[in-house]
Amino acid sequence: MWGAPRSGRCHPERSHWGKTWPRRKCVGLRQSVASARWHFCHVGPSTPIAAVRANCQYWLVSLPRQHRASHLLRVIVFPVLVAISLSPITGATVSEASAGEKPVTPLVISRVRSSNVVYVLATTGCAQPSCLRLLRTTVDAESFTSAAPPPVQALHGTFTGTLRSMQFANVSDGYAIVGATNPTTLYVTLNGARTWHRVTIQKGATTLGLTTTAKTIYAITGVCSPDGVSCRGYRIARSPLSANRWTSSTMPIGRSPKTGVWGFPYVPAAFGSNVWISEQPPGPAVIFFSRDGGRSFRKLTTPKLGSVNACGLTPESAVALWADCPTGMQESFFFSNDAGASWTQVPQQQFMGTGGGFFDPATTTLAYLDYGATSPLVRITTSPRMATTVGVLSCSKINSSVNGLIFTNTRDGLALCLPGDDPAAGRLEKTSNGGSTWLDVLLASG
Repeated sequence: MWGAPRSGRCHPERSHWGKTWPRRKCVGLRQSVASARWHFCHVGPSTPIAAVRANCQYWLVSLPRQHRASHLLRVIVFPVLVAISLSPITGATVSEASAGEKPVTPLVISRVRSSNVVYVLATTGCAQPSCLRLLRTTVDAESFTSAAPPPVQALHGTFTGTLRSMQFANVSDGYAIVGATNPTTLYVTLNGARTWHRVTIQKGATTLGLTTTAKTIYAITGVCSPDGVSCRGYRIARSPLSANRWTSSTMPIGRSPKTGVWGFPYVPAAFGSNVWISEQPPGPAVIFFSRDGGRSFRKLTTPKLGSVNACGLTPESAVALWADCPTGMQESFFFSNDAGASWTQVPQQQFMGTGGGFFDPATTTLAYLDYGATSPLVRITTSPRMATTVGVLSCSKINSSVNGLIFTNTRDGLALCLPGDDPAAGRLEKTSNGGSTWLDVLLASG
């Protein structure tokens, strides 16, 4: 998922889509599109920014500030899916790049669940859908294969247009939420992003967020005003990965009449038939937990997970979960070994949501945390409970934000960073030794 998950978030603000998302210093994207774990960013009309989520959900990638004026003069309607050749694209380190190749800038990285496959959303440099590229690779990033991005329209000030989120359950089956106003449109591919088709979960409803397991897709829907300022009728829907047999149930969450004291992240967490929904009502935080695919829930009180807008949950098994909790300008991270009944905070230093860092749960007992700027990458283990500095991304040596971090095992990983917070300068780096050293990866098309 796009970035699914994982962090780089901070103080909540109301977006022009009406969602309350943690806001990060995205002078340059969250994402969180997708690890699908999740990563949300505030998107405001005055300063377009990005959100990435490694299983990531909800993102826009902003134009560099110096380029915005000229692009804001254009009104571009481009609803046609861009057809892209499925021929391989060679990947190489920057020093090995061939002369004459056209550079492609990575915008978002998204891991395919339970595999070493990664999708990269990139741009050839303009703010039009025709410049978007969707590339498929493995975590070693030795070669790339072109695919077709979902149908999007241009949106002023962003590289990613009206694409809100995208994630893949496996190499073939992927899902994208598209739309600048409500209701949104859900597009589905069942052939590895060769083609996409439109799917309706509930007529007139907005697909607010979704997640996948090995066999099932779960989505949260709501009936929202066109500007997204208000929503009602929240439901959790489920379907096989074919996305053609939907059933839904009323959401178990409550709603406070008091502004600013209630929230949930719009993205369910799921592993197999187990489903978790985090909520921050007035008072202690709660999690609604289901063992039957969201048909029924029981309420877990989780006071340690107090946050300004509920926590992002990342399950790595039926019992092992990680939590990412924005607490204002800072964020705290936790893990659970009992399906969310109890939580332990990870060993961490002060993590600022505006600091350009990223949190990536990798296994049931291991996660990686980058604090952003020039800080080193830290490996976090739950048994023993400890944090170990492992290395520094090459781009972090020049003060960068980390907008994507994907480890498919304890050693192999990819990172997306933005030197100087400039999305037009995005760089992809890879490691094969657990983050001790990193190599630049070039995306190029002839």
